Amino acid sequence: MFLLVFIGFLYYNSNKMNINNKKMCELYDRECIGCLECEICDLDSDKICDNCGRCLDIRDDAVIKIDRIIIDED
Repeated sequence: MFLLVFIGFLYYNSNKMNINNKKMCELYDRECIGCLECEICDLDSDKICDNCGRCLDIRDDAVIKIDRIIIDED
């Protein structure tokens, strides 16, 4: 969970900058006007996003099945 919050923090702080060094809006093609619409939870519009990951269906573990291993002998 900490990793998800940290990645979100890095993404938010590395937002695209325009030539006037102002942040660009995450949702619309304009400069950020501070409306904080990008901070609203996608599942509950009355809640500020806390990076819980429920909207992304993030799981703590994942399983992959390996059918075969191909080794290139060149």
